[in-house]
Amino acid sequence: MLESQSDQKKVSALISGPRVNFSVWDQSTHFVCSDPKFTPMYHIKKPQKIVADNKGNILLWTRNNQLHLTSEAKIIKTLPLEKETIKNIYANRLLFLILTVSGKVFFLTSMDRHILIPIVGTATGNYNKLQPVPFFNTSNLYVDSIAMGGWTNYYLCKGGQLYGNGLNSEGQLGTGSNISQQTPILLFENVSKVFSGNSSRSMFFIQNDKLFACGQEKDKKFGISSESRKNRKKLSHVDVFKDSKLKINGSDIKDLVSLSEATVFITNQGKIYSCGGQIQNGQEEDKDFFTEIKYFEDKTVVQIDSGYNYVLTLTSENEIYGWGTFSYHNQLSQNSDKKPAKIDLPYLNLSKPISFFCATDRCLIFHCNRFSSLEIDFKNLYESRQFTDYKLKHAYNENKISVHKFLIEFRTGRKISEIEKLNQTQIKKDDFVSFLKWIYYDDSSNLQSLKRIFNALNLSYPPKNKLKDDLLKLYKDEDSKDFNILVKDIDDDDDDDEDEDDENFIEIPVHKIVLLSRSGLFREMFKNIQKSTETNQVRDYSRKSIESLEILIKYFYTEKIELTADNDSQLIVEELEDAVEYYQLNKNCDLNVQLNKIKSEFNLN
Repeated sequence: MLESQSDQKKVSALISGPRVNFSVWDQSTHFVCSDPKFTPMYHIKKPQKIVADNKGNILLWTRNNQLHLTSEAKIIKTLPLEKETIKNIYANRLLFLILTVSGKVFFLTSMDRHILIPIVGTATGNYNKLQPVPFFNTSNLYVDSIAMGGWTNYYLCKGGQLYGNGLNSEGQLGTGSNISQQTPILLFENVSKVFSGNSSRSMFFIQNDKLFACGQEKDKKFGISSESRKNRKKLSHVDVFKDSKLKINGSDIKDLVSLSEATVFITNQGKIYSCGGQIQNGQEEDKDFFTEIKYFEDKTVVQIDSGYNYVLTLTSENEIYGWGTFSYHNQLSQNSDKKPAKIDLPYLNLSKPISFFCATDRCLIFHCNRFSSLEIDFKNLYESRQFTDYKLKHAYNENKISVHKFLIEFRTGRKISEIEKLNQTQIKKDDFVSFLKWIYYDDSSNLQSLKRIFNALNLSYPPKNKLKDDLLKLYKDEDSKDFNILVKDIDDDDDDDEDEDDENFIEIPVHKIVLLSRSGLFREMFKNIQKSTETNQVRDYSRKSIESLEILIKYFYTEKIELTADNDSQLIVEELEDAVEYYQLNKNCDLNVQLNKIKSEFNLN
């Protein structure tokens, strides 16, 4: 499963940290300095996610639904998980948690007894097999997501119930006491998201669209006012945005990490905010309230994670930035940096999507490709809620939900009014969110929720139509195309691109939602259109041939470059080689890979 790689070759995973027993021992490593030292680890085939504990163990989840464990002694184990499909894996200092699509939870640890281990009695204490968490696996509670703090675990169930177990010395369980809990107990209900940090003694959660925090508050890392801090009851949870000037709701938050002295979160729109001490908040001074990090104003942040005293972020440009320090055995790195800095990754192929995991004193960076670029683009459209054309009413939310009406009606074959009617009577919040995720990017992780909605709409279940199949049908449906790209034929002798006469342009019909999801250039054009007046057309001044543009538009729908014997292959390849950059496509798309294959097949230079 793993293959050794020399330092000179491109690899699939990098590791950095002061205690890398399974790779290169590097006591001086600091992840943000003039010469960051990342050690090539292994070439990992089809990684989905990689996590690490504090004992030198790494758990690898591959896209063929397998788990592999590498230990300090380089021993590789494949861990069977029969009749279960993995949904996610998590880790903190001493424990690995594995969540399945069915809502069951399993764990791995080398400890026989510890407050972190969510069972009564003695655990196996080795990594030979996955051990179930009986509290969830034998009940009617189905876990949807997990957050892990330094010594505390949080389990969010599909019905909105939040459970937790582990250390509670700082009130991080939110129970109003500091009594620790071995087995999971109910903490809150009607919760939609939960967050913590790898070494944090705090917990944040979203309830009824509000962000709450509990546990250790140090250096104003909750971002609350002095008055709220004064009135806060000891060990109680607090409304974070109660006194904030930010116009942000809990539902706007995509992810959040809590450190020892700061808190950082990113929004669905890719903005990043922080508060607390300046060494950990990524800003030039301490922040009492959540404030946008200026360094990222012109960037879109898509992922965030943290260790004990450091933060990593990933942008939409596949670039990783970090700030803070590694802290190990109370010895802070001498190269600490308060401001974000870009991390050089010389060994990774950055044309492929990357992800990372932050442990207490090390970080892992790896290739990851959960969704195709088509699904990722529609996922980003869903999360950003840009250019929506309908406000959908729902009983659980006073605010209407912004959606793309055309996409919902096309994928379901149902009128939006019919779905809205069900929303106000029969459909639960979690079910509807799962339904929207399926509509936009084929997320079927919550099967029970999808089944309830499909049954309510009298739709066939399980759904057989994939997003790519529906988009192919959409491409062939000329009557439903609601937008035109106006193209000036490159054979036209008139070089005046500013010609205002549309009769000199040729129309390429397309669906607006496809352009919005697939191309950053067209998104910018639509923004300008919205500021001026409504229109159903836009001009393309790329000076590419109509033939090439038609092939590119079809690629937007199908992710396939298809040529026929009538096509000028040389011209099309040459014209589309800069399409990723010019049209601002997802950098993880395989357009250039397909063009290279065409070059090889047709013996093109």
